[in-house]
Amino acid sequence: MAELYEWPEKMFDVVMAGAIVEHLSDPVYAIGAWARLAKEAVLIPFTNVLPLDDLVIHPITNLDNPNIFYVWWHLSRGLYTKIFDNLGFDIAFTQAHALHNDDASGPQLATRPSIIATRRR
Repeated sequence: MAELYEWPEKMFDVVMAGAIVEHLSDPVYAIGAWARLAKEAVLIPFTNVLPLDDLVIHPITNLDNPNIFYVWWHLSRGLYTKIFDNLGFDIAFTQAHALHNDDASGPQLATRPSIIATRRR
């Protein structure tokens, strides 16, 4: 993720980071990097969002089990809103639908939030 900060002259109209936030070791840093690169908007489609207005990030995986060496994160609606507000973006949450292939019985229709952050003028 540090490489994104090494592009000082690069910007893109829209930055899209689909269903990735929960898999990053430092999602707040990543959001800041994406916002720095975005002229107009940051889209984070199909990602879990805790339905809380409090500023919360918590692990999805069990931190008591040393055999699970990775951590996945859930961020709250309030935290996303605060981060993007601090970065100069307005934020909206919508619902997205997609086929999800994690189920052993085959693809399942899943619904998850999508985040649309637009840079304030």
